[in-house]
Amino acid sequence: LDGFTLTGASPGSDELSAFGGGIYIKATNPTLKNLIIENNSSFYPMEQGVGGGIYCESGSIKASNLKIRKNICGGTYGGGGIYAANSNIILDNCEITKNCTWGASFRGGLYFSNINFLIENSKIEYNDQPDWLPPNPTAIGIDNSVGSFVNTIINDSIRFMNSNIKFNKCIINGVIYP
Repeated sequence: LDGFTLTGASPGSDELSAFGGGIYIKATNPTLKNLIIENNSSFYPMEQGVGGGIYCESGSIKASNLKIRKNICGGTYGGGGIYAANSNIILDNCEITKNCTWGASFRGGLYFSNINFLIENSKIEYNDQPDWLPPNPTAIGIDNSVGSFVNTIINDSIRFMNSNIKFNKCIINGVIYP
């Protein structure tokens, strides 16, 4: 996919509406370039939903020059911007901003589980949850994963469990919860 905007996808009335408001990836390996993914949502029922912008399961993503912003989801695991499980993710020169989730664990920007990833030359910031909920302690959640952030600005807090995460030439203005 190259060079367009995905916007305004909203919850439907079936279970698939809980996964990937903007892009749904399962067991495939797309290349995403020069995209804006904004104002999408994934809820069904209201307390569920993951990957407001992008949902990826058992696949891989190679992405460059993406703007993933103002997406929302409602699930326990979250990933208002990106949710990925059992996958390989490479993001280069991407902006993941102002995404949120209403779920119990929050993780408004990213949630990765059992993945290998590389995020470089990117910016991840201002991912949160609605104003009426308490402040988000973990805008980025990473579980059982291996990955690196390289030359990336992170203005959000990060929580990781059972993971091997490396930071190289990054600016981090948030709390890291190992």
